[in-house]
Amino acid sequence: MIKAEQVNKTYGAGREAAKALREISLELGKGEMAAVTGPSGCGKTTLLHVLAGLETPDNGTIRLEGQTINTLDEKALAEVRLRKMGFVFQSYHLVPVLSAEENIRLPLLAAGMSRKEAEARSREMLELVGLSNKAGAYPSQLSGGQNQRVAIARAVAGRPGILFADEPTGALDSETAEQIIGLLEMLNRQYAMTVLLVTHDERHALRMPRQIRMFNGRIVEDGGQPIC
Repeated sequence: MIKAEQVNKTYGAGREAAKALREISLELGKGEMAAVTGPSGCGKTTLLHVLAGLETPDNGTIRLEGQTINTLDEKALAEVRLRKMGFVFQSYHLVPVLSAEENIRLPLLAAGMSRKEAEARSREMLELVGLSNKAGAYPSQLSGGQNQRVAIARAVAGRPGILFADEPTGALDSETAEQIIGLLEMLNRQYAMTVLLVTHDERHALRMPRQIRMFNGRIVEDGGQPIC
């Protein structure tokens, strides 16, 4: 599904340069679930952003379904993200003046889906995440866990091949967090969707079939095997 080869990323220059990613090579297959863990500042979020085309690596190659994406212009890359990727973050990034159903519908319309189909799909997704009775509610009227469920429904409504989740439970209580991880697992099973989860919570990481550990910008362990 996605493959990184010899990827580096540095912020700043000269004496102020900070090496965020060092010679990263990584491959995730279709339908695979993996968690990226490691201490704060180790490069977890940078790795996710580079794989997702939200940031450009200094060098190396990122391929999504065989297509090199890190050399695409911004318009072409935005199209790839819209049609092939889903994103969930710690902050829900919902549009406050839109209802739950409208938040899910918006990217579907942007991708060219008809209004009738987008309305049906958004209702379907709300039912899938257990919020069919909250279609008309605005983000301010929902709990944190409910907002994250809407954000996940929006992220996967277009049936992306891969879902990037960056600390999606970071702002939630432990019980709600467990429910959100369970929801990601269910979506992976139902749609054979690749899921890459960045988390600081070891309990959530251990629920993923594959754990990738980072330290100082490098992958130091993958699937229980040390990386030299």
